[in-house]
Amino acid sequence: IGARLAGVPIQIHTDHCKVYPIHRRLIVMEKASSLVADEVVAVSRHTREELIRNEGIAPGKVSVIQNGLNIKLMRTDSLEEMRRELGLSIDELVIGTVGRLEDQKGLDLLLDAIPRVRVRFPNARFVIVGGGSRESELRRRAGALGVADAVLFTGWREGAVDVMQLFECF
Repeated sequence: IGARLAGVPIQIHTDHCKVYPIHRRLIVMEKASSLVADEVVAVSRHTREELIRNEGIAPGKVSVIQNGLNIKLMRTDSLEEMRRELGLSIDELVIGTVGRLEDQKGLDLLLDAIPRVRVRFPNARFVIVGGGSRESELRRRAGALGVADAVLFTGWREGAVDVMQLFECF
């Protein structure tokens, strides 16, 4: 609304994901933002459908631009060094993710799956890059599941793009 009043020629509102239900006041604010915005951008088809269903945003106004990765920023010259730095052996199958450690990321589901994955791939190691309000809870859950030794929480780190190159599965 402020952008419109300031004469900004094009306004784009972006939504990155919420866990519904959300407070009614937030839905009203989102709806108002969508009405004055020229376009609403969601980061996934799922987020787009949630905006349409839960916030009543017109389907024709919501586009999807998925999060991307600039592969030109990736370095391949230090992967062995990075494995050593993270304590990953060369024979470990690295499964990982990068993101905020929050509810909507579903990291509890990843942790719950680890025992089953390790039955088939005992050399699997799980790397979780990022920080957030759920980190302590996720660490406790890994311990309770008996998989803490298979999970590496790196916390937030510069160069997460480089770490991603170690992942056989993202």
